[in-house]
Amino acid sequence: QGFLWDGARGNQYAPWDGRNVKGRRRAAPKSDRAENTVFLDRIALIPVFDPAEVSSLKAKARDQRYAQIADAQGNLVIFSEEQLGGSFYATPHEKSVIIVDESQFKEGKKSLRITPFVEVGSSFGGHLNYLDLSPLMKKGHVSFWVRGKNGGETFRVGFATRTPEGLRAVAGVDLAAYAEVTGKWTPVRIPLGDLPANGVLAGPPYSSLPMNYAVTDEWAFSFSKSAELEVVVWVDELKITRD
Repeated sequence: QGFLWDGARGNQYAPWDGRNVKGRRRAAPKSDRAENTVFLDRIALIPVFDPAEVSSLKAKARDQRYAQIADAQGNLVIFSEEQLGGSFYATPHEKSVIIVDESQFKEGKKSLRITPFVEVGSSFGGHLNYLDLSPLMKKGHVSFWVRGKNGGETFRVGFATRTPEGLRAVAGVDLAAYAEVTGKWTPVRIPLGDLPANGVLAGPPYSSLPMNYAVTDEWAFSFSKSAELEVVVWVDELKITRD
């Protein structure tokens, strides 16, 4: 089945019945001919590089990314006073807020203030540009400091990875298994090896997918729906450590 694009309809697309597709070049019947009508078939992106060259370029990009966000000890910095490892996101966007806050901090003069949308739950994270975390899975950790507005707050800590087909899978662990959030700054240290081998497809049908930590797309904090009127946590010195 092909698709018809008709400029006279204001760039609308409609299913086509199979005529003039799959390499057959015969003209459309006269009744089908209309001004500003075109037929498209076998649209493809032609690679410029051979696979070996592409693999080499990707490895170089990952090495450069490590250098950009690594501190003096070789830890990968996601957020700290001295360095910001990437941009942040929050969903649902209109009700979930993540900002750099200068009123609360453990080290330096800044931290991340995270305010989830308690009525439905929220997800927060930041882009890591396909970092290869696989060499760190046995000895590495996710480490940070956390403080809650009221104490007792909890969320899941994890990552999003990409499968070879480009699908995005998300997996994490419960913070409560590693630390209790209070009104004071509390250290958190989660072994990367504790992260699940399988995650969930980030979108319908939310099916199970294997995690590919060799292509780590994002770090991810997720908050469940809560009966609390407001949930606020601060996070500082968020890093992926090598020890």
